[in-house]
Amino acid sequence: MSANVRKTDEKGNLYVDINGLEAIVPQKELSPTDKFVQGDRIKIFIGEVEEATKFTKTFVSRKSEELLRGLLELEVPEIYEGIIEIKNIAREAGSRSKVAVYSDDKNLDVKGACIGRNGMRIQTIIDELQGEKIDIVLWNEDVKEFVKNALNPAQVLSVEVVEEGEDNLKVAKVVVAENQLSLAIGKKGQNSRLAARLCGVKIDIHTKSDEAAESDEDELEEGSAFQDTLDERENAEKNSDSFEVEESAFAGLGEDKE
Repeated sequence: MSANVRKTDEKGNLYVDINGLEAIVPQKELSPTDKFVQGDRIKIFIGEVEEATKFTKTFVSRKSEELLRGLLELEVPEIYEGIIEIKNIAREAGSRSKVAVYSDDKNLDVKGACIGRNGMRIQTIIDELQGEKIDIVLWNEDVKEFVKNALNPAQVLSVEVVEEGEDNLKVAKVVVAENQLSLAIGKKGQNSRLAARLCGVKIDIHTKSDEAAESDEDELEEGSAFQDTLDERENAEKNSDSFEVEESAFAGLGEDKE
């Protein structure tokens, strides 16, 4: 919904006018990059409305993932009409967001439709969100492919999905080239963190050399365990032989006395 900025108080709360009604966007519901002056026209998300005796309590936010959903519906007709479905959104307001999209129309360029010609559609949303970066990610029912797409712009070599712990938490074990590791993880872990939230799995990223080293360590451990087993058997056999010799010696002594 559109609103006109009235003022910002000393606590950082934003006062806006919505068709003649005053609303307050709490400072905690503002994006870190939100900087407005009186008269600015902005978009806000209005959530639950609670009726009270003296006033109406309304949830108003610029930080919510639902604001981004609404902006996409506003700027991308294919999303508004239901041709493209938003499967999930992972957002760190003011910094970066990832949006998973899908369409049954195989002839439709889903990412292209969301981005728009020359990037016009997505740029309008970026401008409204004060420069927040937005990654459009193709959703896939195959978790491996979905994780690969979500980690873009990094190039992923392979993904293995396993279940760990008592809760059977899904973990995507991702392998990338050495020169793609920092890109896959992102600044302060942001790229992998958002990708994990978007896909609903834990993401564990390794390089190809890390995988090779782990494989070598596993082989060494297996070899060491096998050698330990052989040593134990050999020692057991030696002890058995020694015991038989001692028994024989004692038997001989007994015969001499007789």
